[in-house]
Amino acid sequence: MSKIHQKANELIVQNRGKRGDTKLLQRAKQICRAAKIKRQYITRKGHYLAEVIGSSGENYTVWAYTSGRVYCECKFFSNLDPFDRQSWGCKHILAHSIRLVAA
Repeated sequence: MSKIHQKANELIVQNRGKRGDTKLLQRAKQICRAAKIKRQYITRKGHYLAEVIGSSGENYTVWAYTSGRVYCECKFFSNLDPFDRQSWGCKHILAHSIRLVAA
C-alpha cells in the first residue's frame, strides 16, 4: 500500500469516534454523494490531485502527495496549525481520501 493510500486510511480512521463519524467526515461523505468532486487524476510525479466544488460553488484543488502529506486550498485548512492539517484535514481532503480508498 502506498503512502498516499495509508494517509487516506489514517485520515478516515482519525475522523471516526466512539459515537460515529465526526462532522468533517459526515460532510466529506455528503460531498462524495453529491458528486462534487469534478475530477481526480494522477500527476506525472505520482501525486493524486482532485478538484472539488465547495459549498458556495468555489473550486478547491486537493493534493495527496507521494510523501504522504496532504494539502487543500480552502480557508479552513489554511487556518489549522501544521500538525492538525496532517492529522485531521478538511472535508475536501476527506472526500478525496474516501474516493482514493474506494478505488
